[in-house]
Amino acid sequence: MTAPLLSAHDLHVRFEGRNGRVDAVRGVSLQVQAGEVLAVVGESGSGKSTLARALMGMVPVRQGTLALAGEGVPLAAAARSLAQRRRIGMVFQDSAAAFDPRFTIERILREPIALLGRGAASAPPVELLDAVGLPASLLPRRPHELSGGQRQRVGIARALAGAPQLLICDEAVSALDVSVQAQILNLLADLQQSRGLALLFITHDLSVVSYIADRIAVMYRGELLETGVAAQVLDRPSHDYTRRLLAAAL
Repeated sequence: MTAPLLSAHDLHVRFEGRNGRVDAVRGVSLQVQAGEVLAVVGESGSGKSTLARALMGMVPVRQGTLALAGEGVPLAAAARSLAQRRRIGMVFQDSAAAFDPRFTIERILREPIALLGRGAASAPPVELLDAVGLPASLLPRRPHELSGGQRQRVGIARALAGAPQLLICDEAVSALDVSVQAQILNLLADLQQSRGLALLFITHDLSVVSYIADRIAVMYRGELLETGVAAQVLDRPSHDYTRRLLAAAL
């Protein structure tokens, strides 16, 4: 039996703040199969984005294990090999804050080469832009000269630079207008099909989930409450919280 592309077991993330200790992720276990789209849904503060950062190795994980295609992976990004880091790319919510405003688009797209090694780049910047439907004429521009939808496409292009097998999309369309959301969702669906990518798609918007997801995982207060095939979770949810989420989306 083929191992899942991504397997996380019993992840715990805890933050210490002025008001005490916050358990942002509590005992989360999940799997993402090669080529599938798993949507992680829940309201603001449910721990979705913290989970994404834990999988990327961007926040300290107090407990748990992580594996890629059956191979154990260190929880901290700095301890991972270049090959392991290349296998996962991430698209962030705020395209304006995701880039250094002083950098040109070309430099933004070349940055992963410096971080992941010269052998990591799947294509030069002009080909990465073409993959996300943007012209090469944008290469000398800076982020503030682009629209929100264009910046998010650049974010996707940057995430593709290491030729990943999995993209983690953290509220990747929530800051965009509805019409632009649809364009970005179509782009992600096309890339997922053409490149055989798996997507871990984090969102609070259940209308988005119904369009893109193969399976759905529901989070609440740091815990994973329910996981299942998208149609089953949306039509016949097993948990009261999921039913409340669906009712609020109507």
